[in-house]
Amino acid sequence: MDLPLILSIVAIFVSVVTLWLTEIRGPDISLLNDPKFEMNYENLKELLKQDYTPRYFGLKSTPLVFANHGGKAGTILKLDFVFVPHDSFEGFVDRFDAGIVTYEGDLNPPVTIAEGDNEYFKVSPDLRTIDWKESSLAEVLDPSLKIDDMIAKAWDRSKEKFKSFCDFLNESQELGKVSCSLI
Repeated sequence: MDLPLILSIVAIFVSVVTLWLTEIRGPDISLLNDPKFEMNYENLKELLKQDYTPRYFGLKSTPLVFANHGGKAGTILKLDFVFVPHDSFEGFVDRFDAGIVTYEGDLNPPVTIAEGDNEYFKVSPDLRTIDWKESSLAEVLDPSLKIDDMIAKAWDRSKEKFKSFCDFLNESQELGKVSCSLI
């Protein structure tokens, strides 16, 4: 092979790599840590003093650290959290809410992360349980029953469901898994 041809191929390769690293490569934002959402038992004790039926579980604030490994600044427009309940907790979940605060104290994204920089978010989620009375009554609505029979049936169903909820709490099982996606 000819030396000028080899040098030309090497120069083209170096040019393409340089172009990729400096101009073409965009943002590459990823989550650096593996967050664990844990129960805030102090919050639960306070709730139980006010109401015998826990209506929501406050989870401990958890940090999320995102880093931009890309070649340009990138913006996190939105963080979405999805809660998938454990099989034994599935019938008790109403909704999952996550309060998001940046390190500077701003509420929610959008947040721009410069090239090679990172951003810290603090997530304070809570998990709402079902409304016990509404769920039991809705399950036994039957127009063929008399109203007093329907109420008695709803009461029995509510007691069964609440007992299984209390049994779940006593067993200290995991509530479920949380996943996070970003735009």
